[in-house]
Amino acid sequence: MSACTDRCDEEYEDCCAGCRRKRSRVARALCYSACMTAYAACLAACAAEATVEAVVDIAEAAAQFVRDHPELVVGTIVIIAGVVLIATTGPGGAIVLVAA
Repeated sequence: MSACTDRCDEEYEDCCAGCRRKRSRVARALCYSACMTAYAACLAACAAEATVEAVVDIAEAAAQFVRDHPELVVGTIVIIAGVVLIATTGPGGAIVLVAA
């Protein structure tokens, strides 16, 4: 996520540099406001990207947990990275972890 936020910071600085060239105070204020809106949208996109990566990591961790613990019983509660998962049967009778 750091590379993403670094990119947002750079874009924000470039945008603000353009605003500094505006002659009117009102034009500068509007420009800075537009820069901040774009910056907030960029940071939100970074956060969404990080969330997707975290979900994929948790899914991989859950699958690894099931592989490493063949004695897992249906109904068992497992907590991975603060996410509560419950062991249940999936397609073909396989044990899978699903979010509670």
